[in-house]
This record gives sequence, C-alpha cells and structure tokens, in this order.
Amino acid sequence: MGSGLGSRGNASSILSAGVADIILPVEAIAEELLRYVEHPFLERKSVETPEEKFEKDIQNILMMVRAHTGHDFTHYKRNTFRRRIERRMALHQIHEMSDYRQYLRQNFEEVLHLFKDLTINVTSFFRDAFAFKLLQEEVLKSMLAEKTEDSSLSIWVPACASGEEAYSIAMLMVEASEEVGKFFDIKLFATDINQEAIEAARSGIFPDSIAADISPERLKRFFARKGISYQVDSKIRDMIVFDVQDILRDPPFSGMDLISCRNLLIYMDNQLQQNVLPLLHYALKPGGILFLGTSETTSEASGLFIPLDKKVKIFRGKDLGPGRVLNFPMPGLQRYEEPDREAGTKAA
Repeated sequence: MGSGLGSRGNASSILSAGVADIILPVEAIAEELLRYVEHPFLERKSVETPEEKFEKDIQNILMMVRAHTGHDFTHYKRNTFRRRIERRMALHQIHEMSDYRQYLRQNFEEVLHLFKDLTINVTSFFRDAFAFKLLQEEVLKSMLAEKTEDSSLSIWVPACASGEEAYSIAMLMVEASEEVGKFFDIKLFATDINQEAIEAARSGIFPDSIAADISPERLKRFFARKGISYQVDSKIRDMIVFDVQDILRDPPFSGMDLISCRNLLIYMDNQLQQNVLPLLHYALKPGGILFLGTSETTSEASGLFIPLDKKVKIFRGKDLGPGRVLNFPMPGLQRYEEPDREAGTKAA
C-alpha cells in the first residue's frame, strides 16, 4: 500500500494482475484482516461436520478410558459407544458430548463407570435355546463319544460377563457325558475384562427370574434356592475357572476343544475381527469347535474355519499343521509360535 497506489487506474491494474486481492487505505487494513481470520471457513472447529465432531469426541473419550483402565476400545463399533455414552450423559443431565468429555476429565470415577457400561453384555442362560440344543445334540455328544474316558476336555468362554454362558455350557457337558455313558475331566476357562462381572460370575448367584430361561428339571438339578435367588451347584461351579483377561491384550489359551464366544464379535469392526478370529483359531485344538452368536460369522477369516451349521453359527477349526506362527497385532501382545501339536498343549 505504498505511494502511487491511490490512483484508481493503478489499483485496477494491480487487482487484474492478481498481485493483490483488496486495495484499502492503511487505516482499514487491520479491520479487514480481523474479518478474514475470523471467517468460519478458516476456523476448523466451526466447519466440522457432526460426524467429524462425534468422531473427535469419541477418540478423546476412548483415550481417557484407555489411559485409566489400560483397555483399548478403538476398534469397537461406534454405535455401541454412542448408546453407552448417551446413557451416561442422560444420567448426569449432560446434553453435549464435548461437555461430557470435560466431565470425564474432572471425574475419574465416571471414567470407571463408563468402562463398566462399555463392558456390559446382554446375556442369559441358554440364550438362543435352539442353538444350545443343537450344539449338545449334534456336536458335544459326538465329540465325547469319540474320546476315551480318561481324556480331559478344555473349554474357553471369552467375554463371559456374569457367567450365564459358561454355566450353560457346563450343564450341557454334564448332560452329554451322561448320555454317552462316559465321564471326563472337564475344565472351563471363563474370562472377561470386567473384574466386577468376574466376581459376580464366581459367586454363581442369580435372581429368581432365571427360571424363565432354565427348564424346571435343570433348575432343580443344577441350582439351590437361596432366598429370592438361585445359586449354581458347587459341582458345576468347581468345573469353571473364572479370571480377568483382555482378549485383545493378554496371551490366549491353547489346546481348547471348544470355544464359546457368543456376541462379542458383533461389537467389533472388521479390522478387529480380522485380528481376533485367527487368535480364536490358534486357541483351538485341530478340529476344535467354535460356537458364535447367531448374528456373527467367520467371514473375516474364512480360511481358518469350516461351517458345521451356518444357521446357529457352529464352526470347526481347520488343521493347518504344527509349527504354525501367529502374529498378535494387538497392543501388549507379542509374537507366539505354536508348539508341535503332537507334543501336546495345555491351557495357559
């Protein structure tokens, strides 16, 4: 804006040449610059789409959960988080997710409450009763019939929540053993990342409403009445080892005859399923059985499993031979080499 630019002709030439965008007197430059830098197109926050803002808020919240609990939910489906977070927001009468982020920063206890909400699974005894019946009739009986009576069987129930699924499998195993006329050393390992859920599962105490999901015969045989509650019989409880484990972070089990992993994969995105399914295959013996939820599939790792029943989602693990190497892409897990199958494997 030096001398000589006051001329209308010179100003027009400069604008036409693209040397300047605006010609102003010196006293008006500061005001124009302020208007320019405050324009919403230059302030990223103002032009974020709702989806971008939601993702930014979610990422920040997940970072806080991971920092305080050590558990990473980055690759779990966003709709799951939205429902659980909105539930917590409603409890605290918070209307904006950005305000909830700030509330989490100031309240460590709320981070723990959110973590517990994120790990709550909807579960019940013999959920999808037809699937459990088919598992018992078509899979477990034939599995046991082929084994000698001195054999041991190992079963893993990851993401067991409060234990209903693990106890259901245990009852099926007892019944199937009796029907084939053989008795085995059966050990179930049931794991979850929620310490409180594991403690509740160990107690084996459930409300009397479970009578809606369990036949009167099973209720009488496998449970004892405790006031207004039922407790699983000690013989069934002694079959199960409940422990805290993060399937994404901690070393897996191995040598399992059966893995019942129902309604965990539905919360994971495709990338995480591609990591978890090979881990489940690794944990099975050759030809071991994978039992998934009715809305789940092994399509992200189709080369590892053979479908036995596509409707109720029962699969057999393919035998890929000894010495198979499994890479653990999840944080905190190292590279493990599978031992020679003929040498035998034990649960970790």
